[in-house]
Amino acid sequence: MKSIKPIYWIITLAFTVLTTVFTFLAEENNKGNILLSGVALMTSSIALGLSDKKKSLFQGEVKVWSALLETKVADDNSSYRVSMHLINTSDEPVYDVVYRLRLPSRISIRINEKNNSAREYRHGNSIIIVDNSYGFLGTKRDDGFIPIDVKIQLRQWRQSNLYITVSGSNISPVTFSLTPSQKEELITATKEKPLFAKKIK
Repeated sequence: MKSIKPIYWIITLAFTVLTTVFTFLAEENNKGNILLSGVALMTSSIALGLSDKKKSLFQGEVKVWSALLETKVADDNSSYRVSMHLINTSDEPVYDVVYRLRLPSRISIRINEKNNSAREYRHGNSIIIVDNSYGFLGTKRDDGFIPIDVKIQLRQWRQSNLYITVSGSNISPVTFSLTPSQKEELITATKEKPLFAKKIK
């Protein structure tokens, strides 16, 4: 019952009050009909509420780490494989899951061997990667994460945040972010000791 939107409780309460008032004011031979009609309306509003449940926010986290690519010694132009695990930490799976990753376009490239079914768009100074191919995100005990890999020149990252938004048919969208001020932490982060993106919504 907690998942029913408040508007349906308000409608049900209104029908209850109106039914009580009109039943009290009605003539004796009409009271039964009014009472039955009121009960039917109250039942209908509760049924509508049950079929139109409010969505919960995504309960999860985004682990991020990096690895130097192509060279053994890093310089200002070095590229890093930035790996992310979008993890569902709740006991409920996410259905029709979609993630959207927004990156600064000047220093970022999608790694083609991963996320092959993702779509890529360019908007202004950003690359936007959208992937709905997973369809289902299980729980932490099962297949409760989505792996994402991109190539970024981290030491050139001076402006524009990195954003990842996750949505699904049974959750409200939630966005996580990383800022350029975290790049040194990200450069030293590993799979065993990852950086956690901040949930902003």
